[in-house]
Formats: sequence, C-alpha cells, structure tokens
Amino acid sequence: MRIDKPEISGLIVLFIGVGLLAFTFLNAFWLLSEDINILGTQDLVAAFGQALAPLVATCIHIMYLGIMGWIGSLLTLRGIPLLTHPKSTVAQPTPAPAIPITGAKPAKTEVKAKEKPRQEEIEKPQPPVKPQEEPKKEPEKPEVTIEVRPPEEAAAETPREPSASQSPSQA
Repeated sequence: MRIDKPEISGLIVLFIGVGLLAFTFLNAFWLLSEDINILGTQDLVAAFGQALAPLVATCIHIMYLGIMGWIGSLLTLRGIPLLTHPKSTVAQPTPAPAIPITGAKPAKTEVKAKEKPRQEEIEKPQPPVKPQEEPKKEPEKPEVTIEVRPPEEAAAETPREPSASQSPSQA
C-alpha cells in the first residue's frame, strides 16, 4: 500500500486538529472540575472585589478554550477532504510510431477538422409574430401660411395717412 503526499499531509493535519480538540476538552474539564468557592461576607463592596478577579480569569480561560476549539475544528475539517480526495492519475504519454529515416518524405496524412454546422442548418426559434397595430390617424389640419415682409417693403406699399393732430399745411 502506497501513501501519496496529499494523504500524508491530510493525516498530519487531521491528527493535529483532533489532538488540539482533545486538549481543549481536557482543559475545559479541568477548569470545570475545580472547587467553586462561594464568598459569604457582610460587606458588598469587598465581596465584589474578591469575586471580580476569579471572574476575569475564568473569562480569559473561556476565550482561550473557544479559540483552541475553533482552530482544532478547522484543522480537522481541512484534513478530512485531503484524505477523501480522489487520487488523480497521470496519463502516460504513448510513444509516437517510429518513422524510418530514408530519402523519401513521409506521406502526409490528412486530418479532417470537424465541420461546423452552417447557419441554415441550425434552427433558431422564431419569436412570436405580433399583429401590427394600425397607427392612429390624426385629423388633418388646414395649412396656414404666414407671409413676413421686411419693414421697408411694407411701408412702401401702404400709403401714409396724416394723423389727426397734424394739419394738412404741415404735410
């Protein structure tokens, strides 16, 4: 039985992860099996002062155990796929047929490439044909043309009438 490199590394990572998890659970057991002392005192401030130090130490222990358990489980999860990963086989190259060296050139062999199907042969689904709606016709508007003339032409065509304030002698 031959063991490959991925299997060896998988076994190493798996055993390190399982060992770290076992050590974490043993530490947690030892932490919980310690004798818990309940303080009985009349002074409330002194009781908090005496209880605070063990509480901080216990919180640090719990964080330590949590991180160790997390890392141990990650290592175990990484080691299992390395062991169960299917072995990849490398195909041995086949030797090319030996061509005798002579004065004659070897005959060329024609290699036909796969022909691509022509566009006509490929059936494309046609989108459904929607009936075209007739455009709505607007009622016809009569055309109006406006002729714009320059002021000189307009003044030349219309004769000036004297205004009522002017007298005919002044004109």
